[in-house]
Amino acid sequence: MRNVKSDFKNYVLQNTNPQKRTQMANLLENKFNAEMNGALTPSDVIDFMTQFYGLVKPEFRQSVDMILDANANIIEENHYLYEDAQLESSLLAAS
Repeated sequence: MRNVKSDFKNYVLQNTNPQKRTQMANLLENKFNAEMNGALTPSDVIDFMTQFYGLVKPEFRQSVDMILDANANIIEENHYLYEDAQLESSLLAAS
């Protein structure tokens, strides 16, 4: 699960407005920590999704339903999207 979360985080950060990436990284870490501690309430999910949509690039918003379900859980079946993003980042960094 750790790779899924890490890959997911990298994928989302690539699709976040550059000036808001630190804020998004903190938002994701806080959500992951709350999940791990069993402290994520329905209100927290609503707050998370509201902030999440506000931080990602507008053109990415329509793709969010491919990576998060309605309860803000990562859709692991679509992990290939995150892996593709990792590969793309690696290739860009190497060139």
